[in-house]
Amino acid sequence: MLLLLAWLVAYPILIVAGEAAHVDALRAFVSRPGEWAALWASLWISLASVALAALIGVPLAFLFEWFEFPGRKALGALIALPAVLPPFVGVIAFLFLYGESGFISRALQHAFGLAQAPWRLQGAGAILLVHAYSMYVYFYLFTRAGLARLDQSMLEAAQALRAGRGRLFRRVVLPLLRPALTGAALLTFMTALGSFSAPYVFGGGFRVMTTQIYSTKVNGDLALAMVETLALALVAVGGLVLLRHTQGEDLLVALGKGTAPRRRPIRRPAVRALATAAGWLFAVLLLLPHLTLLLVSLVPYATWTTETLPPVLSLVNYRRVFSEPERLRPLFNSFWMASVSTAAVVVVALAAGWLVVRRRVAVRRWIESFLELPWALPGTVFAVALATTFGVSKPFALRHPRGLPPARPGARGGGGEPGRWPLGHAAARHAAAPRARARRGGEPRVRRGAGRLCVLHRALYIRHPAHRHRDHVQSAPERDGRGRGVRRGAHGVQRRRPLDRSPPVKRLSVLMAVCFVDMLGLMLVAPLMAFYALRLQAPEWLVGPLIASFAVAQLISSPVWGKLSDRYGRRPALLVGLGASAFAYLIFGFANSLWLLFASRIVQGMGGGTTGVAQAYVADTMQPTERAKALGWLSAATSAGVVIGPFIGSVAHRFGTEVPGLVAAALVLINVGFAWGWLPESRVPHAHTTTPSGRYVPLPGGG
Repeated sequence: MLLLLAWLVAYPILIVAGEAAHVDALRAFVSRPGEWAALWASLWISLASVALAALIGVPLAFLFEWFEFPGRKALGALIALPAVLPPFVGVIAFLFLYGESGFISRALQHAFGLAQAPWRLQGAGAILLVHAYSMYVYFYLFTRAGLARLDQSMLEAAQALRAGRGRLFRRVVLPLLRPALTGAALLTFMTALGSFSAPYVFGGGFRVMTTQIYSTKVNGDLALAMVETLALALVAVGGLVLLRHTQGEDLLVALGKGTAPRRRPIRRPAVRALATAAGWLFAVLLLLPHLTLLLVSLVPYATWTTETLPPVLSLVNYRRVFSEPERLRPLFNSFWMASVSTAAVVVVALAAGWLVVRRRVAVRRWIESFLELPWALPGTVFAVALATTFGVSKPFALRHPRGLPPARPGARGGGGEPGRWPLGHAAARHAAAPRARARRGGEPRVRRGAGRLCVLHRALYIRHPAHRHRDHVQSAPERDGRGRGVRRGAHGVQRRRPLDRSPPVKRLSVLMAVCFVDMLGLMLVAPLMAFYALRLQAPEWLVGPLIASFAVAQLISSPVWGKLSDRYGRRPALLVGLGASAFAYLIFGFANSLWLLFASRIVQGMGGGTTGVAQAYVADTMQPTERAKALGWLSAATSAGVVIGPFIGSVAHRFGTEVPGLVAAALVLINVGFAWGWLPESRVPHAHTTTPSGRYVPLPGGG
């Protein structure tokens, strides 16, 4: 693991440092005022973005976490929506909404009869506006999470000691929130320092270091680009060290059996109405960029010129995207690159976490440092480092012999940052949560006690009169109750009721739909597999292995799905399996090579290995007298998919070679929506016990 991280993380940075060690490039960087101005601009823009994001996000977090008013839950979800927009998409939305020719400026221009737009969305102010809009979510979410973990008993104790509101906030609330605020500030600072989209679109003559690196690289001065990259990396590391020093090591953790602070209802009708109106107004303002994107997507090409609002709205753009493969391929490329990056991040992060926390290997400090380094560096810096090192066609080459690869159209990914590809996304996201400091709050005695309980190989059942109460060490959703509650015996053993309340008919119907759509999608594309292979000039003998690859993948994955469903639950296994099937059908629809056909069959087989999970769900939820009948209905749904699938595939193929795959993927995604909403978890959570102080200790053999 250490060698892998050193090759992916440290080696590219060392290559950049070596490339920057040119006297002429260093002399040019030091002697040019524009370089220092861009570096200073990046620094103060990042610090100002942190301040603006905190001014917006922290008060909103206190408002929605500590006060109760009509529409609080819906507004709290809507306010977090800016995190959904990718960086470059959000910048384009701001351009159409607030730019010189945007909706707002055109409306004001026509309303007041102005000869020109009332403003120009350009320069440092425009960049800060975009940063504040897109990054306040970090402070909002982090602060809300920190407030949810506060202990009401600590606040009551401080009030009993006659602490006023100001002192209570300074001496109790703020120290407990310091890790959350520091994490949000660090994330905002690093995101703003590496921002490329907003400075590139709205910067104009205002240069920051990311746009300066891009401009220098385009002009062909690669040595100077390396020096600029190294300078930006040093600023990022310096900011990381400074913020870590501000956080300190003496983190305060609230331990005990208390509950989170209760939300205070706003009792005055006028104040409550004012808070509700202000919340909805703010939510609408935050949703305007999303609504702008939706409106602009409905405008046909060359139909909107000088009008305030588009004169024509149509779905022609959507039809062109889904009917022309060359327009849909960028979306597909983004999807598969994001999927590959996510899978790589999960594998490396789990392996590193196991080595550092559970195994406590001797080089754990080095592993943690290598994991934090990509996250501490701006995306542009790491993109340049990866492109310089791995920009070759040979997969096992250690570096590119001539520096950066030539620029090509469409090479910018990740919201406009140049040169990002799945390796870059994976390496840069290894440390999305750099170090789980919360593990320091765990007591070794609790872990040792849990380890001794591992000798138990069966569940403990204690028959004592149970009573209901709140378990204060549960998570917030469980602590809220939601009408369930907890049963605890006299010796602390807890057993909860099954979480699902839906009728058996509804659950069985959803499971039948899962089996039906799974087999429908398989048979929808299976008869066409041979024709697709021959169309791609595959030899005839390869058609058999192509068709059999599905069964091989299913054979291997079925036991794995069963084990995962036993450990993590039936519902997550079914949802992940359906998602894998949808991804496989998309690959099949746009496969233009033989290896993509094989990939679609293998991924489809891995997703189809959840049939046993569906049967286990029936065994979990149905009475013994009803299980055989329910399994028979599942078999009937599977047979119906076998009958109907080939017919739908033949009809869909008449509209294009990619249509059968798209139809199958759409059906599976619709099924995912039904399963997400109507298929609760069937397995009862594991039993656990608690110590007299209220600490949670799991029982391995529990339910």
